Amino acid sequence: MPTPHVIEPFLTFWNFTIGYREEWTLFHIMALCLVIIVFILGLLEVRKIHAWGRLILLWVFLPIIMVWLFSQGKMSFYVDRYFLVITPAIILILATGVIGQKSNFSKELCFSNVMLGMMVLMATGYGLFHTKFNEKYFTRDDWRSMANIIRHEAQEEDVLVSCTDGWRLALDYYGVGATFDADKAYFNYPKNTDFNNVVPNYKHIWIPTNNVRLPQHHLGYSYNFPLAVDILPTEVQTWFSQHKPDVFSVAGITTYRYNLDDDVTDFNILIDWHCSQPKP
Repeated sequence: MPTPHVIEPFLTFWNFTIGYREEWTLFHIMALCLVIIVFILGLLEVRKIHAWGRLILLWVFLPIIMVWLFSQGKMSFYVDRYFLVITPAIILILATGVIGQKSNFSKELCFSNVMLGMMVLMATGYGLFHTKFNEKYFTRDDWRSMANIIRHEAQEEDVLVSCTDGWRLALDYYGVGATFDADKAYFNYPKNTDFNNVVPNYKHIWIPTNNVRLPQHHLGYSYNFPLAVDILPTEVQTWFSQHKPDVFSVAGITTYRYNLDDDVTDFNILIDWHCSQPKP
């Protein structure tokens, strides 16, 4: 995980109220501003509750502050899903911000609180709606669909290289292990395998990879990004330009299939390149 910046706690609040997104709309901005205002009003009211108020403030801020500080060291573990414990406290503060407004007239008080509460529900419901129905942002890695593609398209003369044990486990769960000969045509990177001695014996090589993510705040959104061809050695770049892979993409995963021939490149470099692409 990347080292968190000062803005990360704000993005966490954003994510836990209306859902963090890069693509802004006017309604999204208005909803965020409304929730921020009500949250500030709630903080002002909660401070008046003395002991219980202090407990609620610690409940919200202490986990984020401590994790943020610890993540400034050698290893960062600042991820929104680890802060789920603060969700009830955020809801309490927002509710306090709604019901704590003062008015001289009971009717006006009822009307203003009800309307404000409805507006907050609409703002947070907007984020909840996208979490459920916006597949671009909130779809998990679809290993089932990718496994179905590989099983359907793979041939007997094919070999598959998985970059991690976890990816191979996901593919095996959906039956890919039965498609390839586990001893001869199914490898994990880097397992000390000399792929230059193995890969040329096959017709195709399959290399599944994960798409890029912002792991601190996103539930599932992933970024497609171009392969960094310029970091390859010249001879491998030349081979790559002449042997463009077939690309199969599903939510969160892209798999590359190369057609092999006698014009063999350095497959150790090619596979290492795929399994360690630099992040944009």
